[in-house]
Amino acid sequence: MSVGKSDQIFQVTLGQTIKEWRQAKQMTLTVLAEASGPPITKGYISQLEHSKIRQPHDEHLIRIACALGIEATQLWNRDLPSKENLSQKNQPMNRADILREILLDLEKTRQKVAELLHREHVVE
Repeated sequence: MSVGKSDQIFQVTLGQTIKEWRQAKQMTLTVLAEASGPPITKGYISQLEHSKIRQPHDEHLIRIACALGIEATQLWNRDLPSKENLSQKNQPMNRADILREILLDLEKTRQKVAELLHREHVVE
């Protein structure tokens, strides 16, 4: 199995993390793909789970995380399901909720980028 550079600092791969969450939520590949919405497919998720895709788009991971009912950071940080975090949100989200979460995550990212650019400008 080939492991991406970013996976070298983690004990588990991104694909293993997705698979663990999917199974913990008792979702099939098909159900997760449908809940994630286009362009996410069953094959795409399977490729992620088997580490065939090394650098998935952040938007795709956000969609998958939302469909699983978890924060995208839980995927990025390779947080595996546990009793504590499984009780946070037990139900997968519908597409409207997924889009809302994507917009919130994008806004948070935009704010972080703006803050970093501001710091860089202040330092120079």
